[in-house]
Amino acid sequence: NRQSASWPAHAADLTQDWTKHHLGRSLGWDLRRDGQGRLWLYHTGYTGTFWLIQPDDQLALVVLTNRVHPQPNPAFLAKRDALIARFLSDFKTMPAV
Repeated sequence: NRQSASWPAHAADLTQDWTKHHLGRSLGWDLRRDGQGRLWLYHTGYTGTFWLIQPDDQLALVVLTNRVHPQPNPAFLAKRDALIARFLSDFKTMPAV
Protein backbone atom coordinates (compact mmCIF):
# COMPACT_ATOMS: atom_id res chain seq x y z
CA ASN A 1 0.00 0.00 0.00
CA ARG A 2 1.62 3.25 -1.15
CA GLN A 3 -0.73 5.59 0.70
CA SER A 4 0.83 7.50 3.54
CA ALA A 5 -0.72 7.53 6.98
CA SER A 6 -1.57 11.20 6.48
CA TRP A 7 -3.64 10.67 3.31
CA PRO A 8 -7.05 10.86 5.06
CA ALA A 9 -6.13 14.29 6.43
CA HIS A 10 -5.13 15.49 2.98
CA ALA A 11 -8.28 14.07 1.43
CA ALA A 12 -10.36 16.05 3.90
CA ASP A 13 -8.59 19.21 2.70
CA LEU A 14 -10.16 18.66 -0.73
CA THR A 15 -13.65 19.03 0.70
CA GLN A 16 -12.93 22.27 2.56
CA ASP A 17 -13.86 25.65 1.09
CA TRP A 18 -10.58 27.56 1.11
CA THR A 19 -11.95 30.85 -0.25
CA LYS A 20 -12.17 33.91 1.94
CA HIS A 21 -15.84 34.58 1.17
CA HIS A 22 -17.05 30.95 0.95
CA LEU A 23 -17.21 30.83 -2.84
CA GLY A 24 -17.26 27.02 -2.99
CA ARG A 25 -13.66 26.42 -4.07
CA SER A 26 -11.29 23.83 -2.71
CA LEU A 27 -7.71 23.04 -3.73
CA GLY A 28 -8.28 23.01 -7.51
CA TRP A 29 -11.92 21.90 -7.30
CA ASP A 30 -15.35 23.50 -7.28
CA LEU A 31 -17.43 22.29 -4.36
CA ARG A 32 -21.01 21.56 -5.35
CA ARG A 33 -23.94 19.89 -3.64
CA ASP A 34 -26.60 17.81 -5.31
CA GLY A 35 -30.32 17.95 -4.52
CA GLN A 36 -29.81 15.63 -1.56
CA GLY A 37 -27.03 17.74 -0.07
CA ARG A 38 -24.17 15.39 -0.96
CA LEU A 39 -20.87 17.08 -1.68
CA TRP A 40 -19.29 16.72 -5.13
CA LEU A 41 -15.82 17.79 -6.20
CA TYR A 42 -16.06 19.25 -9.71
CA HIS A 43 -13.27 20.24 -12.09
CA THR A 44 -13.25 21.17 -15.76
CA GLY A 45 -10.21 21.26 -17.98
CA TYR A 46 -9.28 23.61 -20.78
CA THR A 47 -9.88 21.08 -23.56
CA GLY A 48 -13.32 19.92 -22.42
CA THR A 49 -12.37 17.25 -19.92
CA PHE A 50 -14.21 17.19 -16.62
CA TRP A 51 -14.44 15.23 -13.39
CA LEU A 52 -17.09 14.85 -10.74
CA ILE A 53 -16.15 12.99 -7.57
CA GLN A 54 -18.49 12.09 -4.73
CA PRO A 55 -16.05 11.25 -1.93
CA ASP A 56 -18.49 9.82 0.64
CA ASP A 57 -19.84 7.12 -1.69
CA GLN A 58 -16.59 6.87 -3.67
CA LEU A 59 -18.26 7.50 -7.03
CA ALA A 60 -16.92 9.48 -9.95
CA LEU A 61 -17.64 10.57 -13.49
CA VAL A 62 -14.56 11.29 -15.61
CA VAL A 63 -14.90 12.48 -19.21
CA LEU A 64 -11.78 12.88 -21.35
CA THR A 65 -12.30 14.82 -24.56
CA ASN A 66 -10.81 17.56 -26.71
CA ARG A 67 -14.13 19.04 -27.86
CA VAL A 68 -13.38 22.59 -26.69
CA HIS A 69 -9.79 23.01 -27.90
CA PRO A 70 -8.53 24.70 -30.04
CA GLN A 71 -11.83 26.49 -30.75
CA PRO A 72 -14.63 27.20 -28.26
CA ASN A 73 -17.56 24.82 -28.68
CA PRO A 74 -20.72 26.11 -26.95
CA ALA A 75 -22.77 23.16 -28.23
CA PHE A 76 -20.43 20.75 -26.47
CA LEU A 77 -20.57 22.78 -23.26
CA ALA A 78 -24.38 22.58 -23.32
CA LYS A 79 -24.18 18.81 -23.81
CA ARG A 80 -21.61 18.56 -21.01
CA ASP A 81 -23.94 20.38 -18.64
CA ALA A 82 -26.85 18.13 -19.67
CA LEU A 83 -24.71 15.01 -19.12
CA ILE A 84 -23.73 16.20 -15.65
CA ALA A 85 -27.36 16.97 -14.78
CA ARG A 86 -28.41 13.51 -16.00
CA PHE A 87 -25.64 11.80 -14.05
CA LEU A 88 -26.59 13.63 -10.85
CA SER A 89 -30.27 12.88 -11.45
CA ASP A 90 -29.55 9.18 -11.95
CA PHE A 91 -27.31 9.20 -8.89
CA LYS A 92 -30.31 10.09 -6.72
CA THR A 93 -31.74 6.63 -7.40
CA MET A 94 -28.50 4.72 -6.72
CA PRO A 95 -28.30 2.90 -3.41
CA ALA A 96 -25.65 4.05 -0.96
CA VAL A 97 -22.40 2.12 -1.20
